[in-house]
Formats: sequence, structure tokens, C-alpha cells
Amino acid sequence: MTPDQLADVDNGIWTCELHGKDIDNNKGNAFPAGLLRTWKRLHEARIRRASTGAPLDRWIEQVKLKRSPLFLPDSVMHFGRVTVVSGTNGAGKTAICEWLAGLRNTRLLNRWDGTNARRALNLDLSFMASKDHTLSMDIPVDGMPQFELDGAAQPESPSVIDFVYLPHRYLDPRMGDDLRGLAELLQVNVATVVALAANVGANGNKRFRHMGFEPKPLEPEDPPESVQHEDGSPHMELIAETYSPAERFPLKNFGGGVHTEVLLALAAELARFKSQHLPTMLVLEGAGWGFAKDLFDQVADAIDQCAKHCQVLFIEPHNRLDEDRMRAREWVHYEIEVPHAGRGSPRLPATLRMC
Repeated sequence: MTPDQLADVDNGIWTCELHGKDIDNNKGNAFPAGLLRTWKRLHEARIRRASTGAPLDRWIEQVKLKRSPLFLPDSVMHFGRVTVVSGTNGAGKTAICEWLAGLRNTRLLNRWDGTNARRALNLDLSFMASKDHTLSMDIPVDGMPQFELDGAAQPESPSVIDFVYLPHRYLDPRMGDDLRGLAELLQVNVATVVALAANVGANGNKRFRHMGFEPKPLEPEDPPESVQHEDGSPHMELIAETYSPAERFPLKNFGGGVHTEVLLALAAELARFKSQHLPTMLVLEGAGWGFAKDLFDQVADAIDQCAKHCQVLFIEPHNRLDEDRMRAREWVHYEIEVPHAGRGSPRLPATLRMC
């Protein structure tokens, strides 16, 4: 940054003496710039509301895992514009995705409720909409999810926040029908998927000029029923047209990187729509998305594009992360640390460490 940028009021944050020392200790590594800017923006929004009555921004601020099967009690994760969670296999990355997205789609909690609930799960999600709110979820041992909003019991998960969860980087080819497969992956109906595909190009996506669906062609020597559903409707395939290089192919013909970009573009478009009405987070299971240094910027640019419309939570194994480039983009990064347990010993609770 230039001296003028460093001295600009937009680059400042005002704290008490004790918190200022906490931030400055260890060169500020425990408080990345992206998180400090988020806290500053949220505090300024609260002051505006107190002084003028202006509504608060829509923002998911933090989750507190009061009790959980995997983490230390009262573990807290503060969310930035983009939040990255890394850790080894089995550390609990997917669990965090399921617990958060499960606040809106309780089917994602099947691993953690009912007879699978061997340990209790209790969390508080703090968010801003018209004012500050707390959404709580409690899954008792052998029990089902129970919800509270600002301390008041709810008969089901209230529609006050939203998540778009993309758990895979590929569409399962066994589906045979891209349209129905995408609807199942994104947990929406087929009409919504058609609209999302049309909006990707219409809303100025820099990678894709156009997306649409066409009936799947019949391959030579294949029977007609191979491209039809039982009701006689055709299997549909997604056709994507890219800008550079200029290509127009069915989704199945694209390589793994472009395939992932297609799914990300559709998920981001859905999150953009939802974020117009509710605080929304796009949750991406990014294992294998290519966070190697030579590919980082390509993937990161797509994520930053998503973050213009909603918050993003990105899950990635720690061995592919580029810490310096994440800091340059002001991403917030947590690593899950699981203490070593002796052979045959039960798993020890993990720690969420801000990097």
C-alpha cells in the first residue's frame, strides 16, 4: 500500500487500548485485515441504525459451537467476505458445512440427528438483517433438531437466513439428465435451474457467454428409452458457451476445471438471487479444486466474483493453500487442529485456529 493509502481513514479501525494491543501483537496475524474490515463495517452499520434508524446490512457474523461432537466447547468462527476452513481429512470440515447449511435444509443433518446423535450438538448463529439476531439449533443425544430465534422456540427452521451448498465439483454422470441432476445438487426445482442458467450470461458472467438446456441426442445403436424418462420426457443436457477460448459444448465434454466453473457459476447465481432477500452464504466443498500456486488466482478470482453478492465459505485441505495470496485478498482463514490421540483412543476435540 502507498503511504496515502495507509494513512487514509478507510484503512483505520479505532479500538480501546487493550484490544489495540491484542490486534498488534504477533504482527496482527491473529486478526487478518479482512476480518477487521468486516468488524468495522458491522459496527458502523449498528451506529447508523442507533442514530438514524437505518436498517442493518444483511450479514452472517459468526457461529458459536457451544457443544458439538467434534470441537472444543464454545468454539467460535467469525465470518468475513470470504472465509476459508482448512484441515486434514476427518478434521470436521464437512461437518461445519452440514451444520450450517442444515439450518435451512435439515436433511443435511441426517449424520448428526436421531439415532446418529451420539453426542449433543448446540450452536448459535449470529447474523444481521433488519437488526441483530441469533438463530440457535440444538440436537440432543438421540434427538431431532430444535430451533430458536432470539430465544423464542420455532416449530421448524425459520426462513431468516439462507445457504447455497455446493458439496461436489462434478455433476454425477449417473444421473443421465443434467437438468434434474443440477436441481437435486442445488436443492431447487428444474424451472429454477433453467432460469439460473439463462441468468448466468444475462448478468454479465465473465467466463460464460450463454448456458441453456437441450434434449440429449440419441447415440447410434442406443434404444430411444436411453434418453427418456419413464414419463416420456427427454433427458436434458446443459450446453455452455465460453468466451475465451470460444467453445460451445455439452457439460460432459468440458474438462474438470471448466466443469467446476459451470457448477460454481450456477451456485453463485442462486446465491446472488437469495442474497437480495436474506443474509446468504455460498458454501463450497473445495477439495480438489486446485489451490496449487499456479492455479490459485484462477480459482480465487471466481470466488471473489461470488463474494460481490454474498458471503462465501470455502472448504479446502490445508496442503493446497497459499497463505500470502489469501491475505492479499483479505480472506479470513481458519485451520482445524486435531490433537493426536493414541492408537485405540477416542478422538480428542478439535480447535478452530485463526491463521
